[in-house]
Amino acid sequence: MRGRGMRRSASAIRSRIVLGPWVEVMAKTMSSPEHDEALIQSMLKVVEDLIQSLQRPTTLAERDALRQNLPDLIERIRQGMALIDMPTEARGALLDELRGIHGRYLRAMPKPAIELTPQELVQQMRDEV
Repeated sequence: MRGRGMRRSASAIRSRIVLGPWVEVMAKTMSSPEHDEALIQSMLKVVEDLIQSLQRPTTLAERDALRQNLPDLIERIRQGMALIDMPTEARGALLDELRGIHGRYLRAMPKPAIELTPQELVQQMRDEV
């Protein structure tokens, strides 16, 4: 039951970031007169990396990869929040929430992957939306 709560929490923050401020970050980055391709690619990759980081590791290697990749991901998230002048309090709250989820994942033993039935996978996707 505890794992389910963490999964919902991770799904909730992922949706809030990707469907909230990150839409604004991408719009601002892509509409910039300078049109910096490297910055655009970096901000696009945040979405993929964030989704990956909010999946509980299933092996020690995945947990180590998460530990290695987090500093760069967090820095790119900060950069995106700065691009849209996100209020300081909102930035702090979001980063604190991410820190809590990532901290749990880094301290916990990896959870073996469980094969989901197609129905369970569809339900999980509905829950995330």
